[in-house]
Amino acid sequence: MSHELSDEITRYISQGDLSLKPVWVRWSLHPTTTNHEVELFIDALKDIIENHEKYATDYTYFPKENIFRHRSENQYESIVKDWFII
Repeated sequence: MSHELSDEITRYISQGDLSLKPVWVRWSLHPTTTNHEVELFIDALKDIIENHEKYATDYTYFPKENIFRHRSENQYESIVKDWFII
């Protein structure tokens, strides 16, 4: 990563926009993980790679938090909040 890109990312973060912050995915395999579970994970990852544009329409991106939320999340959130009204 160049110093210029690092400075740009830092500037965005300082302004509350985490959209350029680098991310990674970590997958830990346990000795008891079965071949079937590994194949399932790989198939799921391939599906995400092949269909990410389609799946993206189901999510809203929030750059200040650098997270994606599913469209239905707000519906569930309001239901849960109702559980705790006194």
